[in-house]
Amino acid sequence: MGGALFRITTAGTATVLHYFDRLGPKWLRRGIDGHIYGVTFQGGDAGVFFRVTTTGSYTPIQSFDSGVFSPHTAPIQRPDGSFYGGASSLDAASRHVDVIYRMTLTEKA
Repeated sequence: MGGALFRITTAGTATVLHYFDRLGPKWLRRGIDGHIYGVTFQGGDAGVFFRVTTTGSYTPIQSFDSGVFSPHTAPIQRPDGSFYGGASSLDAASRHVDVIYRMTLTEKA
């Protein structure tokens, strides 16, 4: 199941910014730079943190590794530019635990 990210003007004109194939975007947020950020549950191994610009350019920023992280909350951006979100992970005994991740646009979480 995929989806589309689109913009609708107050006059009702819709413009598709990006089509997602089977990735299906989750929890979209507008960043302080005006671009849209979000996560998917699929793609990469367990999901992808991505950006879509206001002109429709899609950039996968970071893949979540299967068994290590699987995002389950919206990314929230702080004034310093870092994004934070919740994810599930496996500990050394393969038990599911919840974690908070930090993502910056210049380094991996």
